Amino acid sequence: MAACAPPRGYLNGVGTSRRGSPATRCACGRASAARGVCVLLAADPSGVARPPDRADAVTADASARAMDTDDAAGAVVQQIREHKGKWIISHMGIKEAVDVRAEVVEAIKQLLQSTGAPVWGVFAHHNSIRDVGWLAMEARWRVRVLDVSHNPLDDFPTAVLAALAPTLEHARLSHCGLTVATMPTAPMKQLAVLNLSNNRLQGWPAALTRRGVPSLVVLDLSNNVLTAVATVSAVPSTVQAVDVRHNPACEDPAWAAAATARRWHTGPTRRPTPPPPPLQSLQDLPPVPRRIDADQASPADDATVAAADAGGAKNATRARDAASANGAAPDAH
Repeated sequence: MAACAPPRGYLNGVGTSRRGSPATRCACGRASAARGVCVLLAADPSGVARPPDRADAVTADASARAMDTDDAAGAVVQQIREHKGKWIISHMGIKEAVDVRAEVVEAIKQLLQSTGAPVWGVFAHHNSIRDVGWLAMEARWRVRVLDVSHNPLDDFPTAVLAALAPTLEHARLSHCGLTVATMPTAPMKQLAVLNLSNNRLQGWPAALTRRGVPSLVVLDLSNNVLTAVATVSAVPSTVQAVDVRHNPACEDPAWAAAATARRWHTGPTRRPTPPPPPLQSLQDLPPVPRRIDADQASPADDATVAAADAGGAKNATRARDAASANGAAPDAH
């Protein structure tokens, strides 16, 4: 089987696409990041791009069956072949190392040795994985896309990223509860997209330098807890699309001005909430019933109070008018 790689449209360049037309939208239809950066979260090597969640919805059942069968290794290898280099184990409730059988990892190694075809995409999001090292990924896999989002990671997977550094282009680690992010000391020359949104990071990932990530184009740190201590100048100028929306630092005028000058995506600390509906005018409010003393109550007042209890202010007004028309005669006991 010939070696597989992500299609040409997986990561378009900055400013214009390979065909020369502006890259303004991604596969999901949303506008791209600053300066025309178009990022497709996932794509088929056949050239038909689609978001990873949609691909997973189609193959989730097949992935689960592959891991549950007696011949799990053979089933996983067959799945990787059918999906041309993608290993999809998302939405499977994986939480312990035993959930990914050793024979499965060994079978993948044998697949690489026998065919030379890379496992270019690993989609393990929406599980309960705490240590990405359980997947035993190595440089020989030639992984270009790693999605481990929506997993309660104990630590930032620095060692895993270092092992995949020669080929990794897109790393998605959003919704992982991360408080600290430390990039590998070895340069990640191919990394173009780093998504760390929806975590609890207070500052930039350590070792985020031009030498460490020379090809980084998109950095997503939205919905974290970045403060103004994380200076704008610390991010290499080569990173052209930075999303820092919904961070406390955006409330600092000087910090926000510096970020805006570099065309970053800035926004409020919290997501905007819709305004409350306007108050009703006094004419629209129901009338307040007047207080009636027991020794001064008349038959008309008794009828008014009874109607107010039963049907509201409008019925009370009608009852008062009816009592007045009848002469308000006292009741006979």
